[in-house]
Amino acid sequence: MELGIGNWTANLADGTHQVQAVFGTERLNQWVFLTAVVDRSAGLFKAYTDGSLVASVSLGRLGSVSSSSSAYIGGISGYGFNGTIDEVMIYKRALASTEVAALYNQRTGTTIAVSISPTSASLPTDGTLQFAATVTGTTDTSVIWSATGGAVSSLGLYTAPAAAGIYTVKATSLADATKSASVRVTVSSITGTNRYLGVSGSDVGSCTNPTNPCRTFNYVDSRSASGDVVHVLPGTYNLTPATCIVTNTSGVTWQSDAHGAATINGGGQCLYMWHNTGSSGYLRILGFQFTGVQVNSSLNSFGVLLEGSNGNFEVAYNTFHDFGGSNPSNNFGAALSPAPYGGGGYTGRTCSVHDNVFRNIAPGGSFLYNGYSIYAVCGNKGGDPDPRIYNNLIYNEGSIAIQMWHAADHTHVYNNTIDQATMGILAGVGDQGAVNDALFDISNNIVSNSHYGIYAEDGSGYTLSPNSTFDNNLIYNNAIDWAYNNNGTTRNILTSFQNANEIKANPLYVNPGTGTYVLGATSPAIGTGQRNGYSPTLDLRGVVRPNPPSIGGFER
Repeated sequence: MELGIGNWTANLADGTHQVQAVFGTERLNQWVFLTAVVDRSAGLFKAYTDGSLVASVSLGRLGSVSSSSSAYIGGISGYGFNGTIDEVMIYKRALASTEVAALYNQRTGTTIAVSISPTSASLPTDGTLQFAATVTGTTDTSVIWSATGGAVSSLGLYTAPAAAGIYTVKATSLADATKSASVRVTVSSITGTNRYLGVSGSDVGSCTNPTNPCRTFNYVDSRSASGDVVHVLPGTYNLTPATCIVTNTSGVTWQSDAHGAATINGGGQCLYMWHNTGSSGYLRILGFQFTGVQVNSSLNSFGVLLEGSNGNFEVAYNTFHDFGGSNPSNNFGAALSPAPYGGGGYTGRTCSVHDNVFRNIAPGGSFLYNGYSIYAVCGNKGGDPDPRIYNNLIYNEGSIAIQMWHAADHTHVYNNTIDQATMGILAGVGDQGAVNDALFDISNNIVSNSHYGIYAEDGSGYTLSPNSTFDNNLIYNNAIDWAYNNNGTTRNILTSFQNANEIKANPLYVNPGTGTYVLGATSPAIGTGQRNGYSPTLDLRGVVRPNPPSIGGFER
């Protein structure tokens, strides 16, 4: 191995033939990790710099290099190296590329990490989306793409399959095959028309051309029909009093294909940033960012308010952030409220709220009326499936993170992570539309660092069903972990309802200060949840949940 001025090289000779591999030009005043590999099986002589392959040349007719002559590192006889050489290693076998990378990372303390953008997506069958992978900790930033369904090119262009379902796209580091990242792609069948909406669009025509999209949600809704999918292109949609969103066409899916790429900013201009009402229902809202709710002294403004009487709403993969403030007298109703309503009352139809993030909702507050993250008034009337609220992350909430009231019934609340709220979860019945013996299933949730953890309440003479269940929840560092207000009388929630396997321990989040609520390796929440027909099969990141699953929104 010759380390002189100019190129650094590795040389092999058998007395007749010589092969040379070049590491690159010299570097002054810095450590460099050089590796030369003789791979006889592949017939190649490989040179690696800092763990990354930089040259691969054919061994050609090179014979045995076994010799009684000296081997030199740094120079040849009479020509020395003006520098320092350390940690010399010689192996009796050819190292694989991953082994070379691991040796380099071990000595530099560098860990290879892979991330993918966007972090999740929604697509129609046969739809396409470009993913990008970022590799840190190595000079070789190449990845190998793969997918569990559909196809992904070597450049990360994903094409969804013809069958609807949830699929995974994966990027694996070429430098270290043990390092990878995966994202979840939700693929839906299209029974109607694909329509497109963009910040630079124009409200003319039928909105079916992705290169010439329409501009406002309300116009696109007026052109849509049940079964249509509206693709909201990346950008920030700043609402005005004239463009506050009202979408009353039933059965339409509204989605940001690249989750988080489309932001809806109310700018305080709208009583309801997004409103659905009348006899509508079966609406899907997927993959947006929401911010900029209006605050007022009536506390009657909302981020997303879904009141269509037929319900069956799905709200998923969204981020709601920076709603309102700490003043309980000048704030808002809820960031998200699926509350089917018609004929002068709540209709008790179903909804599904999952895989959303809520952060800084009424931040700094300490109150229990309005300012909620989720205010769900959903049931299973009309032969609907039971409502589900799962895999949501809610933190820095000045009021109640998940509130269920009025006609809420048969609601399953699973695998949510809630941190720093005034109240984590309220399962309650009372007031307009209330159902006697309302049934709730609150399981596999984490509530930490809040005033109230999990709370049950019934009022107006109605009562919760004693068959309601509170199982496999983890609570930690709450002023009051459990409470039950039974029509004004304080009772023990754990003896009033069905419960089992509750845990009181530190969940050991990886880094909650940065919003990273993934479970640490020794978390007591790992593998202590229950698996049944209502527990999610994937976590908030799209990671497959084992059996038994972990408690909270994330696996480790």
